[in-house]
Amino acid sequence: MPTNGNLEEEISRLVREEVRRALAENGAARTAAAREERPGEGLRLPSLAAGPETKAFLLGAAAALALAALWPTLKPAVKSSFKGALQGLSELSEQVKSALGETKEALADIVAEAQFEKMKAELDPEAGE
Repeated sequence: MPTNGNLEEEISRLVREEVRRALAENGAARTAAAREERPGEGLRLPSLAAGPETKAFLLGAAAALALAALWPTLKPAVKSSFKGALQGLSELSEQVKSALGETKEALADIVAEAQFEKMKAELDPEAGE
């Protein structure tokens, strides 16, 4: 009969094997093997090497924190800037509408003159020569 120390070791070994089997079924056998090779280290997080994705994330997070901290100060300036931009866009829209209306009117005049000349030529063939 095994002693208490051997019994605990046997139970621990059986539990590790069962966990390893379950992890292998879920595609995580490599993680279980790494933990078994280095007992006591626990779950290891992936390395956060300074890759482009990590840098972009950190810059975005820093920008979000800075904006959140400065928002009360920046809010009036941002609000007035947006208000000015909207007014400018409204004026630009009116100018574009006016220019398009003038262009449409000029094209209608040209078409009307061409139709008049064509009708005049059909009524009086000698006047067109």
